[in-house]
Amino acid sequence: MISLIKKILSYGLFWLSFFLLSRLIFLTYNLHLTGQLSFKEIIGTFSHGILLDISLSGYILFFFILLVIFFFRSKGKTVKPVFFTFTALLLVVFSFILWVDVELYKNWGFHVDNTILLYLKTPKESLASTPFWLIVILILFTGVTIWFFVWLYKKAIHRFWEGLFPIKWYLVPLLLIFAGAMIIPIRGGVGIAPINVGTVFFNTKTFANHAAINPQWNFLKSLTEMGEQKVTEFMTDEKASQVMQRLTGPGNGNCTRLVSPNKPNILIIILESFTANVIEPMGGTTGATPGFTHWTHQGVLFNRMYASGDRSDKGIVAILSGYPAQPTSSIIKYTTKTEKLPHLSKILAKEGYSSSFYYGGEINFANMNSYFVSGGYNRLVTLPDFPKEALNSKWGAHDHVVFNRLFQDISQSTEPFFKVMFTLSSHDPFDVPHQSQFSGIDWSLRFLNSVHYTDSCLNDFLTRASGTEWWPNTWVILIADHGVMYPRNTGYNSPQKFHIPMVWTGGAVSEKDSVVKQTVSQADIPLMICNQLGIETHEFGFSKDVLSGSNPFAYYAYNNGFGFILDSAMFVWDLDNQKCMIGGTSDSTALLKGKAYYQQVMGDFVKK
Repeated sequence: MISLIKKILSYGLFWLSFFLLSRLIFLTYNLHLTGQLSFKEIIGTFSHGILLDISLSGYILFFFILLVIFFFRSKGKTVKPVFFTFTALLLVVFSFILWVDVELYKNWGFHVDNTILLYLKTPKESLASTPFWLIVILILFTGVTIWFFVWLYKKAIHRFWEGLFPIKWYLVPLLLIFAGAMIIPIRGGVGIAPINVGTVFFNTKTFANHAAINPQWNFLKSLTEMGEQKVTEFMTDEKASQVMQRLTGPGNGNCTRLVSPNKPNILIIILESFTANVIEPMGGTTGATPGFTHWTHQGVLFNRMYASGDRSDKGIVAILSGYPAQPTSSIIKYTTKTEKLPHLSKILAKEGYSSSFYYGGEINFANMNSYFVSGGYNRLVTLPDFPKEALNSKWGAHDHVVFNRLFQDISQSTEPFFKVMFTLSSHDPFDVPHQSQFSGIDWSLRFLNSVHYTDSCLNDFLTRASGTEWWPNTWVILIADHGVMYPRNTGYNSPQKFHIPMVWTGGAVSEKDSVVKQTVSQADIPLMICNQLGIETHEFGFSKDVLSGSNPFAYYAYNNGFGFILDSAMFVWDLDNQKCMIGGTSDSTALLKGKAYYQQVMGDFVKK
């Protein structure tokens, strides 16, 4: 019995070594972030993270012991291939998670979880952002990892099973007790609260805490929570509702009109990944977007605009439905919920507007098709509507192609029209038909080069449009879908990452070279548009209008956390660790307002 227990424990140590090496690979792959940690902090990622490693090892041992019990009367030659198959399957799954996770984290700033399943519904589009050579390398690394640990298993454990079977029947109860004892490492001890991701957080540096997380444990845990939306209740719903009403009140009722009152054409251009860090008037990289800079002087720049989420699908819903993002989910993937969303397109349809959406990629990606169909758009111009020879981007048709199509269609459109275009060329892998002063192999330079390309396409379109007959009666809104960490390697949850530009321009905009310096959110856009047009609506309950005297603030959601920004204060709250990660001290009321807003957003999301 002692020999068997030792060998089972050795099997647990085998998996523990796998998880420790996984962490070392994670730290090495993200060396640019690891370099910002001290030696003590790096050691801390192992000493604290080992709790999750032990927990997952406990799960594996539990099922492994059950296998041992099931085959207790079998001979060693029989159980060896069974145990090998069990081990090999886990190695394949866990190695795959490991290498997907390290690449995902480098780009997104958080570990792989169940949200990736939404994007795997359209694998071609999901893989479009990953260069083929990188896919090959990741597959190769996955294979090498599997091979090494299979070799280690055969060398250290596999050959010893034969001498331990069959097992005496009276040892089975002891094995059952041993299996039951795995609840201790699985739960992280004998305390009341079971282990969770926040248990391994130990440092003020976000990356140090993330490096301590076991990605396999994190992914499997997220699978158990699919369909389950946990809402952290900071206060009673009644209290949250009261705070919310004060936050999103109608203001003074006097709307500052920046747009001509007679039904203007409305064109919203959603710019992929156009972070404020590439907009020069907002302190961004010089020369990255000269066209955008020009048009800020031909209209109104909102220089404290913030994205609602960190993915395109979340930004689109915020911009067109005034609905804020959720930390660990995306409402767009729930068809029954999106059908209950308010749609700017439907409100404008009642005013005589025809609506259309333009996107050079696959509209089924992230369930966008059902969203726009629910929105009642009269026309969807997407990937199948472009000739095959124009599909030169891994995502579909490059931006200059789509802008040309948009220009042609507008010239034949009946006014008033409501059109939305979503660009795609500045999405990774940034493979654009364009070379600028930012050309290079560095990922940030590739990003800047792609942004420079989209900017040139945008400027060309607006320049041509400004000379048309429809331009004087057209209101153009330029807005990013979300921010990114490039090119300044901003923190994945920092307000700077969610800081984006918005510009109102076009012949229908009366103000020129003007700046609105109050804090605004993507989710405010539908209500602001309605107020400018004199359309009374109460459908956008999470929106407010600073041009009508409403409270200026912005809320954004990231992977299991949220941020809240006022003109004079801000904070970032981590829902895993239930603590303030950034800010939160300059205004005691900011915490109350932000928590109430989050609670109302998530409460509404769950009820839909």
